[in-house]
Amino acid sequence: MGVLKSVAVSGVSLALALALTVPTGLTRYVLVTFGINWLVALVHAIPNQSERYFDLTGSSTFVTVAGVTAATTLSSASSQLSSSAYRSVLASAMVALWGLRLGWFLFSRINADNGIDSRFTELRSDPLRFLSLWSVQSLWVLITTLPLVLLHGASLATSSPAAAEWTLTDFVGLALWVFGFIIEITADAQKREFRRDKSNHDKFIATGLWRFSRHPNYFGEIMLWVGMAVLCVPHLATFAHKLLGCLSPLFVTFLLTRVSGIPLLEQSADDKWATHPAYQTYKATTNVLIPWFPKAAK
Repeated sequence: MGVLKSVAVSGVSLALALALTVPTGLTRYVLVTFGINWLVALVHAIPNQSERYFDLTGSSTFVTVAGVTAATTLSSASSQLSSSAYRSVLASAMVALWGLRLGWFLFSRINADNGIDSRFTELRSDPLRFLSLWSVQSLWVLITTLPLVLLHGASLATSSPAAAEWTLTDFVGLALWVFGFIIEITADAQKREFRRDKSNHDKFIATGLWRFSRHPNYFGEIMLWVGMAVLCVPHLATFAHKLLGCLSPLFVTFLLTRVSGIPLLEQSADDKWATHPAYQTYKATTNVLIPWFPKAAK
């Protein structure tokens, strides 16, 4: 990636963030997301050529966005909170819980690997190219949290009691989020325990949830953001806001299935076990994402 391309990636990321937030009056979240990531990148990551805090910074940015929305909602609400305010604060708490859990998990993992992540091997020594990754991460946080920040704006503007009432979609959204969260943390825990067993060195996991999906953790993550959208989007003020809110699960699904998640891990697995008959059988009989019973081996 040349200098111009690296600068373009950061510039386009910022431009997209502004395009999504300026019309909705939510530009402060651009300051939050890009401000945190660029600060860590410029103060620590780039000078030290270190990715140790990359994932932790992304997770912490989610928590910060959730904290800002919750604090603003609570400070703006009357002494008796409306249902819309409760919904907004609950959504903030859900995002914060997810971010805290993910941050702890990823930071523990990279510390166990001495602060090294192979994804950054060819990137950390190029300041502009490295910075572009932090810019993309900022955009990822912003787009993913759109349902929450838009709901926050709607809850502050809601004056109609009917618009604030709890509905069936609220409970469906909560159920999907809890389901996805449980799937994600269970899959991560199973893989962590598998890797802790030294006898499993250089082996692939095909037990627990991983028996039914090659990437159950990503399935869980997609489901919880679908749940967040189902919880938030129906209560947004305009059709345009609803469309923006729907970007979140679509964007997460695109990233995990087409860009930085499954494609990279599938390639890495193929490189390790291309000649491993057991892995080839596992790959041929197990769904890549949606958990289901394995197919019969041919």
